Amino acid sequence: MKSDRDIEPSAPPAKGLAALDRDRRRAGIILSLPAAILIVLLVLGPAGLVIAFSFTDYRLGVPTMTFVAFDNYIDMFTDRDF
Repeated sequence: MKSDRDIEPSAPPAKGLAALDRDRRRAGIILSLPAAILIVLLVLGPAGLVIAFSFTDYRLGVPTMTFVAFDNYIDMFTDRDF
């Protein structure tokens, strides 16, 4: 008959602290990815397009646009009404 000391534990050995930290860090990154993707798509994407369009003479409904560099900014800052 076996005593309590002879019975092997059924659970795997405990992970080290470094492995637990790595697992928690990985889980945090995975859980943060959907929010990060949404921020890029819904905030940074349109903001980048606005900045890119500000360097052109883009007009809604007109199929062509040309690069005008800083002309729009010069016009804005030299306008008396602005």
